[in-house]
Amino acid sequence: MLAKVLPLSLDGPAYRWLRFLGPFATLDAFKVALRREFQAVGYSVELRKELDERYQGPDEPLTSFIQAINCYYMRLEPNASDDVKVAKIISLMHPEYRFYVMNRTFRTMRELASAAHVIQEQIKHTRDYKLPRESEQSLEPSCAWVPARSLKSSGIESHLTTPGQPTEADLKLKFPAIDPFRYFHNSGTSRASRDRSRERPRENSGNTAGNRFRSSSRESTHRSPSPGPRGRPQPSRSPSPKRPVDMSTITCYKCKETGHYKSNCPSLKGNGQ
Repeated sequence: MLAKVLPLSLDGPAYRWLRFLGPFATLDAFKVALRREFQAVGYSVELRKELDERYQGPDEPLTSFIQAINCYYMRLEPNASDDVKVAKIISLMHPEYRFYVMNRTFRTMRELASAAHVIQEQIKHTRDYKLPRESEQSLEPSCAWVPARSLKSSGIESHLTTPGQPTEADLKLKFPAIDPFRYFHNSGTSRASRDRSRERPRENSGNTAGNRFRSSSRESTHRSPSPGPRGRPQPSRSPSPKRPVDMSTITCYKCKETGHYKSNCPSLKGNGQ
């Protein structure tokens, strides 16, 4: 049959090549010889590299991906075992799919393809998850879900927003659902930040000593009385008295001597200025 059909389907160099090699016993033998003759030089090496980087696309069904990898092996290694193919597919699989096949054994490609349909249904069911109603929308507020809240300097504010149409990011598990008591334990990062906050006032004490009393008078002038614990206005505080200036630290810009300002420089008085 091949001896009758192939000469009619080939033309030009392919026909001369067929007449030169003679008839083929099987179709597979014809495919191997045809690829060896007409494929580009280094085709197998480049195709092997392409296979090693042929990851599953983010919008590619697992069933289609399995079939694509099988096509690579049909061209590169037709006699490859199913164990080799399955291992390659799992290594190139999308991480979300790989999570569902971990610690599972697939003896054949057909077993993996059959499991792919079930896995796709499981992921679809997971994507159907929706945010529960909050207490304001529930018939029984005491049984409703209450979003996790974090204490901030300005008060208690919700760090979990509930839009009308939740996005994919909103449906992912939040950190409080995984480790709800992390705030109670002192981590290394929080201790380091507290240590830095303690060291900062000591480092800047020399720079802030003079500004502390000047800023207090300005703040007391512009600050309105704030309500106390019971809603009563608090009396404004009078500014603290200024500290005496250590003249030994003052340098005159005229004579470069210490102990006086330029306005009191003796050189100016001697010149009559």
